[in-house]
Amino acid sequence: MVAEFVGANQGLGYVLLRGTSTLDIELTFAVLVVLTVIGIVINYAVEFSEWLMTPWQRRTRR
Repeated sequence: MVAEFVGANQGLGYVLLRGTSTLDIELTFAVLVVLTVIGIVINYAVEFSEWLMTPWQRRTRR
């Protein structure tokens, strides 16, 4: 994301900078929503892979 801020001609970071520089609130908000959804999906993917890779933590404690 930061690399796109610095020197990209495409991508979500570029679109976000372009939207903020032109004060296009709808575009900026849409990009932020997309980035939020991507972040949530990646978070759940990491949590699920952690759950798969650590079966000893799934055991119920009695």
